Amino acid sequence: MPNQVNMLLLKFNKSKWIISLLFIFSVFFVKAEIDTSGVYISKADFISNTLQYKTFNSIPTPFFPVFARFIISHEAFPLKIKTNTNVKKLPSGSFYGFNNDGVKYLYIKKSDDYVAVINDIPPIYMIVQKKVHFSGTIAFADDIYLYTQNLDNPFKEFTIKNIAEDFGYNKKAMDILLDLHKKIIKKGYDAEIHKKAFLKCRKMVEAYISKLKESPNE
Repeated sequence: MPNQVNMLLLKFNKSKWIISLLFIFSVFFVKAEIDTSGVYISKADFISNTLQYKTFNSIPTPFFPVFARFIISHEAFPLKIKTNTNVKKLPSGSFYGFNNDGVKYLYIKKSDDYVAVINDIPPIYMIVQKKVHFSGTIAFADDIYLYTQNLDNPFKEFTIKNIAEDFGYNKKAMDILLDLHKKIIKKGYDAEIHKKAFLKCRKMVEAYISKLKESPNE
């Protein structure tokens, strides 16, 4: 009887080991298929979401803690991409943008920054850029939202004044964007945010922007 019990326990443990192994492999291959990190060499790559140098790992970003793996915007830095044969260093401005763990970044020539994209679906593209200001000798960081209706045009700050100027001809669209502006402030998304809050804000922004497609010109 003890031998039978031991055999059953052995079979049970073996089954558990096989199931665990299958689970690990399935997670690995699903993650590998997603390939959420990589580089957009051109605007066409960004628009079509075509990644070059794809990887299922986070792209290491200098000047930022490894444990965080998330930036809103930062001074320009070279990205180091591991390929099959070596490490490729991409200097700032040599590529249009990149995607790091599902968050897209776009190069802004004026500030020489790669900044987080919070909406990449027309009719409006929106980004979030870190803005440092001082009170005496103490530095504070806020997140400012910028938008454009055409990626070939400069981004404007997402302010009540700019919204009224650009969308005053369409009251419904203007009201949608003014309400979004109000919600960003109300929820504190205009203060320095981290990845969890950024993802929540992105979901909210995408929902508001999608309403613009339903609003006819008035």
